[in-house]
Amino acid sequence: MSAKKINKKAVKSVLFGVLLGSLITVLLMLAASLIIVMGGKLPTDMLPYLTLFFLAVGSFSGGFASARVYKSAGILIGAVTGLVILIAVIISGAESFSEGVSVFTLYKALCALVASALGGVVGVNRREKIKI
Repeated sequence: MSAKKINKKAVKSVLFGVLLGSLITVLLMLAASLIIVMGGKLPTDMLPYLTLFFLAVGSFSGGFASARVYKSAGILIGAVTGLVILIAVIISGAESFSEGVSVFTLYKALCALVASALGGVVGVNRREKIKI
């Protein structure tokens, strides 16, 4: 395989994983916000930890999906997917809040990178392969 073909496939798989992971993260956050608005049963001091969990689930699924499409180098493709998702989260957080980078941002970074790399490893080691 030529380097150009490998790079094109890698970019396509990472982009697919980022879109899927971001969509899952947003849907989970939307569901949590609906629960808060409708019932108010969710304590607001738990929100940062819930968003961290949702980011981990979205990053894992994004890394999983990108590794399934790429079919090799799961930890690398998953980590790159998590890095792109993390950059999007940091940019959107900087737009919304004036806090800047905090310790919790480092937790988000670690969580997103580890979860997406783990998702990439699991995605590569699955039996069936997905073609897109």
